[in-house]
Amino acid sequence: MKLLPLVVTVSISLFIISCSSSKKVAAVPEVASKPFFSQTISVDGKPGDWQNIPLTVNSKNTVQYAMANSDSHLFILLKIQDQLEQMKLLRGGMEIWIDPAGGEAKQTAIVYPVKGELNLNERTSVTPGQKTDYKALRNQMVTQLISLNRMGFKPQYNGVQSIYDNTGFKAAMGWDENDILIYEASIPFAAFTGDIKNDKLALGFVLNGVDRPKDTHGAESSTHMESGGRQMGGRSGRNFNSMRSARSADNSARYDSRQREKIFESESFWTQYTTATN
Repeated sequence: MKLLPLVVTVSISLFIISCSSSKKVAAVPEVASKPFFSQTISVDGKPGDWQNIPLTVNSKNTVQYAMANSDSHLFILLKIQDQLEQMKLLRGGMEIWIDPAGGEAKQTAIVYPVKGELNLNERTSVTPGQKTDYKALRNQMVTQLISLNRMGFKPQYNGVQSIYDNTGFKAAMGWDENDILIYEASIPFAAFTGDIKNDKLALGFVLNGVDRPKDTHGAESSTHMESGGRQMGGRSGRNFNSMRSARSADNSARYDSRQREKIFESESFWTQYTTATN
């Protein structure tokens, strides 16, 4: 008998996975990234071009990052392992601020991904019994994220562009063999209002939290009440081991709930980078 394909919604629970926080960025950059010159970096969502460039990790141990530059471009690499942090980036978007004066001025930035561009209601067809192709689902998500916003640069470089436009600004994402998200971006030096070569730049990274669903609290409360009702229902014959298992499952669910809260929390960090010469 021929099995008809089922249509399933791409959901967070099947896929990899802070309301925005009012926390301010650190007063002093966490760590200064070492200058590194490279003419061979290609922005394609693959980490191979960065093998000899040292990575730095932010204070929350959620993002590894590196910077490099050529004669004409500044390059940025991020590596994110945690699945919730990956989904936060994809759904909440990210801002990268560049202050040529080395401070924390939020005047010049690129925004990629743009928050809200990812549509989780996209559907795909699978056959019953077929394993979920997570690589295909990830690629499907990334293909939606094509907008790159630019602000604070020379007028001709500002505004929203496609990541495929030939402006010198590029961005790409992908995953390596360990399912770590790879984020790359390039910014042309020509786009800045002044000459920033050989300057100590400050770069601020803001990962925006995903908007909290309006019914999240109610859904969680309902789930918890139903769980409690099952535990305290007084079913005859329930032994101590089953009660202990129920409590353990409930505690595990609460822990998972706390972990999932990370996706609604925005986070930010700053670093410094001195452009390198050949």
